[in-house]
Amino acid sequence: MARSILRGKNVLVTAGSTRAPIDAVRFISNRSSGRLATEIAYELLRRGATVTFLHGIGSETPQEHATPIQKRHLNTVAVESFDELHHSVPTLMNATRFDCVIHAMAVLDYLPTEKIPGKIKSGRRELILKLAPAPKILPLFRMYAPNAFLVGFKLEVDVSTEELCQRAHKLIEQAGADMVVANLMPSEKPDLHTAYLVHPNVAHSVNVPEEIVGKKQIAWTVVEEVTKAIT
Repeated sequence: MARSILRGKNVLVTAGSTRAPIDAVRFISNRSSGRLATEIAYELLRRGATVTFLHGIGSETPQEHATPIQKRHLNTVAVESFDELHHSVPTLMNATRFDCVIHAMAVLDYLPTEKIPGKIKSGRRELILKLAPAPKILPLFRMYAPNAFLVGFKLEVDVSTEELCQRAHKLIEQAGADMVVANLMPSEKPDLHTAYLVHPNVAHSVNVPEEIVGKKQIAWTVVEEVTKAIT
């Protein structure tokens, strides 16, 4: 694979988790190290792409191991809260014409209905939080970049491969994605992270896609598909 095959291509990669405040000092969040998205960004940079890496607080980023030349083609943008993420999408999409968007960030599905001023006093016997569904981010990328190759991620726990892929197909239909990386929550051994690439032109109940194991292999396979689509 030529190192410059993606030269001139702009790719947005999202990574890590999002937060939503409960009070002035507490928040709810979800789990995501950003490692898989970082591996994807490395592979894109190796192929010559210009990468915008939009990440949550605490996420791994490609900055640490990117070469000086690669860093010139890397722009990292940090967001902390869901609201910051939601507001950053139109700003980024209007500033750059992206050939591809890879949305690997673990975005909150539910948000507190209100932020309590100050700090909730400790010592309560119980604390009840009211949550409401959060707006979906993947369709927002499609709205602002109708011609970009859009890659979504679907993470599930304790479901069959068939059910996982069916839910990935549903996400494709709902968001207008061009491909979804359907993956299962990694076990205690992160190197055994398992994923399947689901495309819209493959029927729900036909063959299950080929299993891909390991974050580096998943990243390489995702970028290989992206390369075929945008070059």
